[in-house]
Parts: sequence; C-alpha cells; structure tokens
Amino acid sequence: MEEHDGSYRKIFSSPLMVKDLLAGFIDEAWVDELNFDSMEPVETSFVTGKLTKRESDVIWRIQWRERWLYVYVLIEMQSSVDPTMAIRLLGYISLLYQDLWKQKLLTPCGHLPPVLPITIYNGKRKWTAETKLSDMVMPVSDGLKRYQPQLEYFVLDEGKLFRDGLMPSENLVSVLVAIENSVTPQEFVENINVLIQCLNLDTPEHRALREAYSALAIESLLPSRFPDVKLPILRDLLEVKNMLADKVMDWTQQWKQEGLEKGLEKGRLEGIEKGKLEGKLEGKLEGIEDAHIADARNMLAEGLAVDLISRVTGLSVDKINELRVK
Repeated sequence: MEEHDGSYRKIFSSPLMVKDLLAGFIDEAWVDELNFDSMEPVETSFVTGKLTKRESDVIWRIQWRERWLYVYVLIEMQSSVDPTMAIRLLGYISLLYQDLWKQKLLTPCGHLPPVLPITIYNGKRKWTAETKLSDMVMPVSDGLKRYQPQLEYFVLDEGKLFRDGLMPSENLVSVLVAIENSVTPQEFVENINVLIQCLNLDTPEHRALREAYSALAIESLLPSRFPDVKLPILRDLLEVKNMLADKVMDWTQQWKQEGLEKGLEKGRLEGIEKGKLEGKLEGKLEGIEDAHIADARNMLAEGLAVDLISRVTGLSVDKINELRVK
C-alpha cells in the first residue's frame, strides 16, 4: 500500500494530472477561472510540524481570476473508506493555515487563501463516509450552529465513476481510473497503450509522468494481479508495454493452470471423502465438479470475465453467474 501511495503522489505531482482532475471532474464555474499555467507545487519543506511528519500528500497553488488568490489542493489517497476523513482534513488544513500565516503567505488583501480538499478513493466499496463535517456533529439550534467548524471535501470515487461510465474523455485521470479497473490482461494492455498515446510528447512533464506510471504498474498494479511473478525494474511506459506484450499472456495461462491444478487437487480430496459415503465413482465425479467450481470462484475473485471462466472450467455461464451471486 505504501508503494501505491508513493506512486500516486508522484503522479499527482504533475500539473497535467491536477489540471485534468480539476477541469474534468469538478463541475463548478470557478474552475473555469483558474489559470492552470500559473500552477506551482508547494514543497514539503514549506510545511512544518505534524503536517511534515505525515509526509503531506500533494499541495498546489493556482492563480484564480485576475488577482493572486491561491487554491491549495490537498490530495488524500485512500484505498479504504475512512469515516473520519472530514476530521482529518480539518486538522491538515488548520496546520497549513497556521504555517501560511506564520510565513505571511497571504493574499494581497491579507486574507488566507481558499482551500480545496480532495480525497482520491480507489477502493472497491462505495465511499460512504460523510463529506461534510457538519453532518458528523450533533444537530443544534441555529444560535449554536454558527459556532461549529465547517468543512466539505470532494471525493473522487474511482470505482463508482468507472462503473457509472461518468469519466470524461481525453483525460489523464480517466485513463488512470480505467487502468486500475482493468479486469483482464488485455484491457490492462489496451489502457496502457491509451496512456502512452496521451503522454507521447518528449517534455520533462510527460517523461516524469511516464516514469511515475511505470512505477505504479510495476510496484502495485501488476503485483496485485500476478503475485507470484518476479517483475523487472522498468522506468518507462514503453518498456512496460513491451514487457506486457511478451509476458502477460504466458503469466495468465500459468495462473490459470496453477489455479486449475489447485482446484482439481482440492476437488479430488473432497471427492475421496465423499466416495467413502456415496461410492468412489460418484465421489470422484463430484470431486471433479467441485474442482471446477473452486477454480471458478478463484477466477471470479480475481475479476475475470464470466465467458472466459466458462471456457476454462467447462461450467455453464448460468452456473458461474449463480456462483457470483452467492
């Protein structure tokens, strides 16, 4: 998980990614008034105290309208639902504001800059935590309500966006979401190809993003799909693409075969036990069927397509769908 978070930080240290995140996923008028050419990263050494110790995520400042107002984007990467996220972000922003005040980095009118807190969530479950701090506080009268802290954050729920088909086209964040939600090796390779096309320019920003995505693929995405495969150290997406073209089908077949053999062995043992009660012949037949069922369940857990599982195991599509429902 630390490798995944580190790769995410590198990816969203790119102004191209942050621009596509804001312009593509936050449908609000003020986003159109941002001058993305003015984007500047806030160095981690700038933030002191507890915010430095937690290795604060990614913070940017962006010119807004004609005056130098700043929008700080705090990106919090999450792979599980955190019900305390609003409280955590309130603490981070408070520490950030203290440091801005101490450093006298205020607007020309002496105000603190506005803050946009963003949580990027790549878990499988739907994000269910409250996004408004006020919804976590006990309801009180209007007179007392105005003294309560107010905070709302934006959630980029990758899984929901992908399932609902709500991702904008020609957007780097959309490609990231598609890569992370790739089910088959073929889909993974296709989405890597799309990413390569989006990052085909030979600029420092494009090169840095290609390297960051390579790290994400090698350190996190591929190991989660092929846990027993030793991966080489690759630093460019083209190298990742070429390696996948040569190896991924072999890995998939190897994974299928290993899963099938394990399922058959399990079914054989279960069949022997049943044979003691119901007859050896009947037990062996049921053991083979159990093996196919066990193998199908393993493949469903890995997210493989139903028709592919049917071809490998010999089970009917209806039977596999029944297993998936259970």
